Amino acid sequence: MAAVRDLQQRFHASILRRARVLGVTAMLRECDGEARRREEPTPYFVVIRERSARWDWSLPMHRQVEWDAHAAFMDTLEADGFLLAGGPLGEEDRAARVLHVVNAPDRDAVERRLADDPWEPLGLLRTESIEPWTVLLGGFRADARLWRPIRASRSVR
Repeated sequence: MAAVRDLQQRFHASILRRARVLGVTAMLRECDGEARRREEPTPYFVVIRERSARWDWSLPMHRQVEWDAHAAFMDTLEADGFLLAGGPLGEEDRAARVLHVVNAPDRDAVERRLADDPWEPLGLLRTESIEPWTVLLGGFRADARLWRPIRASRSVR
């Protein structure tokens, strides 16, 4: 394993030397980004949450109990850089499940942050799954190069 890592590092260094000689700055940035991605943990998790027992299906989402508190909590998660994308899987008011893409150092951090959602103790939402996500294609892949740890948790209650 060490021999493979050494070979990869020498290959990477060779590419960087050639790029410097040729003055290809974009190639340098790409190589540098690839090296950082190999060294960093996967920063993203995909979270599936389910609307649970106390969800009132006769009301739209924005009319559920404690909607304002839940919306403020979600806005804070987004502002903190924790929540990158999210929304119902299907039609807004008919979907039983919600998907979130989050930036967190580990699964425990995801669980701790989502436990502060005002809808959790009310039984409106429950976390069904939290899975690490390695992004290979798309817009999130570019963000992975700039990954930074998220700020400390804040509760909105």
